[in-house]
Amino acid sequence: MDYLSNNKNINSSPPKWWRWPLIPFACVIGSVLGAMAMGLIQWFGMKMSGGYSEDGWYFLYILPIITSATLGYLWVKISFYVAPSGKKTTAIIMTALLAAILILVTALSLINPNYSASENAQSILGGIAMMLASICAIINLEN
Repeated sequence: MDYLSNNKNINSSPPKWWRWPLIPFACVIGSVLGAMAMGLIQWFGMKMSGGYSEDGWYFLYILPIITSATLGYLWVKISFYVAPSGKKTTAIIMTALLAAILILVTALSLINPNYSASENAQSILGGIAMMLASICAIINLEN
């Protein structure tokens, strides 16, 4: 009998190192597709009820904030489930990366003279909703 056949605690699954480079791509693609699906569901719900129009405040301000929060939540969940090990640490690092991207995009939107004050406010509020949803997702993780 060799050592591996006697020890039942050794994990015999193949290494999953190939999943590490996929994390950024999976986060971006999965969270954007999920946010787009959420926006489409909200748009259909808004159209089917007949109470809201596409130039109203609900469509212009509330729906983008909900969609941004969905993107932040899915960003954390996808990074957690794709990571082969250190799942919670990976989710925290990817949230920090999302915060850095968000700060850059918000700063660029603030210095762009073509953006109005309402578009800047929407960018800031959407970013806050995204980060709050990311933090809630981190708190809600299993590990």
